[in-house]
Amino acid sequence: MLKIFRWSLVLAACAVCGCDSVTEGGAAAVDPNAPVSVQIEQFTGAATKAVWTQSQDSKKPDTYVNNKSHYLMGLDSRDGKGVRVILKEKSNYARPLITPGGERIVYSYKDVKKAGKGKYFDVTMYQVDWDGTNIVKLGKGYAVDVWRDPKTEVDWVYAATGFQPKTTASIFAKKIVRFPLNDPEKIELVWDQTVVTPDNFQLSADGLRACGLFPWPSAGAVDFTKGEWNKYFRGCWPSCAPDNSYVTWVFEGGHKVLHFFTNGGKKTWEVDVSQVPGIDGHELYHPRWSNHVRFFAFTGPYKEGDPGENKISAGGKDADFFIGRFNERLNKVENVLRITNNSGLGDFFPDLWVEPKGGKVSSVNRSKVGPGAEVAAPEVRRETVEWPSNADGLVFLWENLQKKNEIPLGDARAICAVEPKGRARYFRHQEMHSGGGEFLVDDGSEGRIAEVLKGGADVSVEVLVNSDGKQDAAVLRFPGVSLYQRGVQLVLAVGGVIAGESPAGELRPGEPVHAGLSRTGGAWQLWVDGKPATGKASESAAADGAERLVFGGKWEGKLMGVGIYARAFEAGECGAHRSYWAEQIGAREEVPALEVRGRLVEMTPTPSVESLDTYRRALAAYTYEIDEVVSGECDARRLQVMHWVIMDNQVLEAFPREIGTSYTLKLEPFKAHPQLISERQFNASVEFDLDLYYDIASPAS
Repeated sequence: MLKIFRWSLVLAACAVCGCDSVTEGGAAAVDPNAPVSVQIEQFTGAATKAVWTQSQDSKKPDTYVNNKSHYLMGLDSRDGKGVRVILKEKSNYARPLITPGGERIVYSYKDVKKAGKGKYFDVTMYQVDWDGTNIVKLGKGYAVDVWRDPKTEVDWVYAATGFQPKTTASIFAKKIVRFPLNDPEKIELVWDQTVVTPDNFQLSADGLRACGLFPWPSAGAVDFTKGEWNKYFRGCWPSCAPDNSYVTWVFEGGHKVLHFFTNGGKKTWEVDVSQVPGIDGHELYHPRWSNHVRFFAFTGPYKEGDPGENKISAGGKDADFFIGRFNERLNKVENVLRITNNSGLGDFFPDLWVEPKGGKVSSVNRSKVGPGAEVAAPEVRRETVEWPSNADGLVFLWENLQKKNEIPLGDARAICAVEPKGRARYFRHQEMHSGGGEFLVDDGSEGRIAEVLKGGADVSVEVLVNSDGKQDAAVLRFPGVSLYQRGVQLVLAVGGVIAGESPAGELRPGEPVHAGLSRTGGAWQLWVDGKPATGKASESAAADGAERLVFGGKWEGKLMGVGIYARAFEAGECGAHRSYWAEQIGAREEVPALEVRGRLVEMTPTPSVESLDTYRRALAAYTYEIDEVVSGECDARRLQVMHWVIMDNQVLEAFPREIGTSYTLKLEPFKAHPQLISERQFNASVEFDLDLYYDIASPAS
């Protein structure tokens, strides 16, 4: 009885000191000597609950919670028990969620099963009380969110179902469904327009928006009123503000920075979480917004493991559970609170619940968040048609990496994708950058393309070509046909014979040209910048096509604006599209290039290929002391450079480099290359204030 009385006095003192002012925008002091339950209420200003999983295997921390080696952990600031075990039977308590009223916990059990060379997840959902009793099976699926309908106050469980076999630790599901928590048999379809990676699929307070991965690494938000999704970014762990501001963040591939987006991406800004006390510049993981707009949960720091290992998978054994508090503008983490402090027992997948004041959802004014006021997207004056001007017969459309690249397919829509192979990569305008590698289209698109290319039916192909210089190599190839660069000219080769040669003019670096290939009545024709090419019946050095559609290979250059149609080009269509792209390119800003000779003084160890898991490529930071500025401007004595060290699951031969050796570096500011943000990045440097650059030299050289 005395213990209960003393605990009540502590909580009463917390209330008297004005801790609830935090929920109104203030910041309460936290007593580091107080019990954790008191500290957490001092930090949030209200009754608070948290749930997470804890690995019991210090040798294999299992950051992704796939193995049967975890406890289900919890904390209720009002019961006086502090951090405790809720379910002690070792299992995987994947993605534990607190119900909207804070009464119960929903979690999923992932039964990992083999599927050929890969695996798939047979997932079952459960709910449990805070004392570990009354476990109720909810059915098959992976619970991703629990949302309360503000009109009916019914709690709905949203779940991913229809899992695809994969070789990685990530889950890829065919659809999202929902059901009432108290009536699991009443299942409704929510989303099946794309494949979904479930961490995090999270709803706004009104249930009209949801963030998600469609699938990883394409992050964005669904507008259920329109049945459409908007692609914001390439990254991981998106999270949606728990109010109706529709603010969303996406986590970058370096696992340190949150990139924020307002509704429709009208305004964006960044928040670096890695510099907070306790993380100290290291990586973090599992970020998730709580039910309060000012608070979020995450785990970290991920810093242990063998040199060069992926810290997320190898360094999780000492990862702890943290709570972060944003300022009122959501553009800074004003403070963090460390909830656990374990050694060898990693804490993962936290969910945080803060009791709403007066039962009302906390909220922010969307126009007042971020670094400045929200503005509408600038209106671009168009003198020409949009691209494509006619979507009839579309079987493949790939504008660039950042776009959704969707096409109508009957009553549904299909996403068109390309995948880099070998040393191929993307460049700063989100285009394909070939050289020492090639790009292949996704399997679904390949089937549609192969169908229209076979036989002699009419077909058209267009692409924007930006050559890196004079060369002899195929720009793209498909069965029996290749678009080839011969010197400084584009030629169309059919069956090894030139069928069309570009008009007067040269392919110059930095000056893209529009190429159109069309088969009409069984004969092929080439257009370059809207002008028909001439045919020459001569043998060609061009490759005689390929078994499937291939972009690049030995060719060095950049490609975007790919369209493939099951029809011939209309009159003037190539010319109109050429004008469209001329406008787009003319609006681009130049990026300052820099070439230096620099002596390597520090380098981040190259991670093992096996540790990358879902990722197939990785960049690592190297620090150089500048010996000579060859071209461009640079006043710094030292700089950091992000190099490709792994591509297509292969360590590049040129890495690691030798400390003390000088290298010639062709660089551009890292910030000018947004395509890299979603890539896996490693930076073990202790110098955080150095200018960061990207090595633009071909990884094949």
